[in-house]
Amino acid sequence: MYKFKTLTGEIAIDTEKCSACRAKPCIAACLPQILKEENAHPALVIDREAAAKGKCIECLACELDCHYQGKGGLTVLLPLPEVPA
Repeated sequence: MYKFKTLTGEIAIDTEKCSACRAKPCIAACLPQILKEENAHPALVIDREAAAKGKCIECLACELDCHYQGKGGLTVLLPLPEVPA
C-alpha cells in the first residue's frame, strides 16, 4: 500500500492491483501532473509535504479513471463532516 496525505484527506494506492494494470490511467488523468509510474505503481513526482499542502487538488480524476479504465487500485479518501440530525 502506498499512501500520501492531501489537503483534506488521503490517497491510498493498492500497489498489488496497480502492478497488474498496464495502462495506468490515473497518471494521465492527474490534472496537476503530480503522479508518475514507479515500481509498477503510481507514486508522487513531488514530495509528500507539497501534496499535503494542496499540490494534489483532490479533483478525483485519478480515482475515476482508475476505477473505470484501470484495476481499481487508487482511492481518494476525503472525510465528510457529520451532518447534524
